[in-house]
Amino acid sequence: PALAALSPTRLAAAHPAAVARMPPILLLHGTADASAPAGDAARFAEAVVGAGGSATLRLDDGGTHTSPLIEDAFRGPPRDGLTGAVCAHVGAAAAALESGERGEGALCPGALVTLAAWVCPF
Repeated sequence: PALAALSPTRLAAAHPAAVARMPPILLLHGTADASAPAGDAARFAEAVVGAGGSATLRLDDGGTHTSPLIEDAFRGPPRDGLTGAVCAHVGAAAAALESGERGEGALCPGALVTLAAWVCPF
C-alpha cells in the first residue's frame, strides 16, 4: 500500500496544480521492456494530460528498457526515432548529433551518456 501511494500516475492525478506547473514530459518506452510494462507509461501520460499537464508518449516497437539510451547510441547512425526524440526534446546537443558529430574517440555523445546516467543509473 505504501508503494502504491508513491506511484507517479497516482500522484499526477492527485496533484493537478503541481502537474500544471511541470514542463512538457516526453515518455519513451519500448514495447519489449521486461522491466516496466509500456502500459504503465501510457497510464502516466493519460494522468498527466488529465491533470492539465503536457505529456507525449513515444513507443519503440520491439524496444527494450535501455535500447534508446544505450544500445542504439552505441550502434551509432542511423539512430532510431527515440534517440532523436530525446535529443530534440532536450535540445542541447540535437544539432551536433544530427550532423553526425560524435566526439573524438567516443562511443556515443557525451550528452547522451550524461542523460543515460541520470535517467538509468544502473
